[in-house]
Amino acid sequence: MGAPAKKARNLRQQEPGRVCHQADADDSLNVTQTRPQRQHHETADKYMRVVVRLGQNWRVIECKDRIQWILQRRDAVRSGQTRWKGVRYFRTRKALIRASRALCGPLCPNEVAVLSALPDRIGGVE
Repeated sequence: MGAPAKKARNLRQQEPGRVCHQADADDSLNVTQTRPQRQHHETADKYMRVVVRLGQNWRVIECKDRIQWILQRRDAVRSGQTRWKGVRYFRTRKALIRASRALCGPLCPNEVAVLSALPDRIGGVE
């Protein structure tokens, strides 16, 4: 096995999350840095518009367009990161609180306080 092929095989065995690519035409290989987490995806664990966590398996977020609240449930782990799945979508605070209680069970006082502090409607007046 030639040196370039051996280098390529060894780089493919690097830790998960690293991207390998060929940098030059002279067969020298480099390993790029691990990709930064994407915080703008609504399914990401570190999404930047989380309103409140409801226990360990539920949360409420504001959608990326700021037109609705989304009640999400913890879905799975992909690439070592927790992912969230939208279960219900809301434009009014009243409907959000009602569904949160029905799906997530009893809410603690802090969770109720955060949800109660939201505006009556999101995304403008209709």
